[in-house]
Amino acid sequence: MERYILLIVMAMLLLMPAITNAELTANILFDDAVAAYQKKDYATASTLFRKLAEQGHIVAQHNIGVMHDKGQGVAQDIALAAQWYRKSAEQGYVLAQLAYAKACYYGKGVTKNLPDAARWFATAAEQGNADAQNFLGAMYEYGEAVTRDEVQAVKWYQKSAEQGNTFAQANMGNAYMNGRGVYINEAEAVKWYTAAAERGNAWAQYSLGRALFYGTGVPQNTTAATGWLYMAAEQGVPDAQYLLGDMHDQGDGVAKNEAEALKWYTKAAERGIAAAQQKLGEAYELGKGVTKNEAEAVRWYRRASEQGHGRAAFLLGNCLDTGIGTPQNIAEAVEWYKRSIGGGERSALLRLGYIYATGIGGVQIDAIEAVKYYTLAAESGEIDAMFNLGIIYQHGQGVTRDTASAIKWFHLAALRGDIAAQNNLGSLYWMEKKFERAGKWILLAKRGGDEKAKNNYANLVASLPAGFDAQAQRLADAFRKLQKDMPAKERKEWLAKYRSAFKNAKTVSDFTSFIIAYEDDDPDKLVPQAEKTISRGEKF
Repeated sequence: MERYILLIVMAMLLLMPAITNAELTANILFDDAVAAYQKKDYATASTLFRKLAEQGHIVAQHNIGVMHDKGQGVAQDIALAAQWYRKSAEQGYVLAQLAYAKACYYGKGVTKNLPDAARWFATAAEQGNADAQNFLGAMYEYGEAVTRDEVQAVKWYQKSAEQGNTFAQANMGNAYMNGRGVYINEAEAVKWYTAAAERGNAWAQYSLGRALFYGTGVPQNTTAATGWLYMAAEQGVPDAQYLLGDMHDQGDGVAKNEAEALKWYTKAAERGIAAAQQKLGEAYELGKGVTKNEAEAVRWYRRASEQGHGRAAFLLGNCLDTGIGTPQNIAEAVEWYKRSIGGGERSALLRLGYIYATGIGGVQIDAIEAVKYYTLAAESGEIDAMFNLGIIYQHGQGVTRDTASAIKWFHLAALRGDIAAQNNLGSLYWMEKKFERAGKWILLAKRGGDEKAKNNYANLVASLPAGFDAQAQRLADAFRKLQKDMPAKERKEWLAKYRSAFKNAKTVSDFTSFIIAYEDDDPDKLVPQAEKTISRGEKF
């Protein structure tokens, strides 16, 4: 029996590939190199790895590349590292393929070459390397050296995520949260964020905290949100730092704490978050949680503005305009005001209109620019801009005098309760001998306390037949808020009154009064109907 077993063993040995002395020596050297590396004897490890690498050992080629990359036991030489990575990669070693792909992607030791990076990431990804799969997914998501394809991106993210790559898990969360390559599924996004966050991925911790804070894909839980946001912020995620700053600034989900808000705004600002830089600037300008320092405020406003932050650019412009924290410079303020508009901030429009209309600070008067900015401001709802446009067109200040345009802009401001606009509108109607309209608006201005309107109304009433004052009083009494500003009950009552006034009109005078009373807000189109009735000269 023993002889039989011995024969079997001998037969098996004959079938096994022979191990040469060279291979046996290489394996021993490799084990010695690994042992030396683990003991941090990098000089010995590098010598052994290099000897093996020069003999074509693919793992040793990768490893000596790593040691040159890090300067372990050899002079740091990223170009030489990349050469060894490539030698190993070309022989099929997946970690070397990943390392060389990264070198091509970042231009580390080789000229940056995204097509080569994509090719090597794909090669490693096909072999199942999770890091390479995540990188390849990102290149598809953003169209880097490959045709942008969010579906392909998700395919590779998922392969990587299922192997436990936390960056890929976070990317899967982003895909589901934003509908990139998949249908939006906020609950699925939260699942992936949670998987990555629990394994320490800082960006996933931020995303999970944000979802919990706003109740996106998960029941709102500000306590849990705060915990995840702190974990992310302490790992240096600037978006988490900014959100924590906002939460403490506003007392939203946490106790209001200006000092804590300042701490997190500062961290986020130093990491380049423009919104945090703007908030930090405001804190220094107003002395919120910190000693007031207007010069420091200007410094932070400028940093945020240079990143295109609209609100910061407006605040910087305001500092230059008024000399807060910096010498007054209205010409430079104008430039930052304009840049703030490009950043989506509308607050500067009115001020720009005024600067160009008046030429303050040495800025050249430019009526066309003034009208442009006043118009933009008026269209954004700035009542002062509406009034100023009325003045410009009424008096022809740098533009052709245009009473119709003046009436239009005064009317818009008057509707919003501006008493000076109401008086001016009434005065223009008076000049045009539209006495009922004149009486209505001048009386409204008088009721609002406008001194000029008091005299104007007295003179208007004195110049017209008896009974005019009573008619003007009725028309003014019919004036009400814009519909959008009315509570539902008040709006319902007004609509009933509006329809009743039209139904009960019997004479031209009745219809004229109805038109004047309700021309400002005409939801049922009865005012045009009344105007047509008068124009057809129907008998009453």
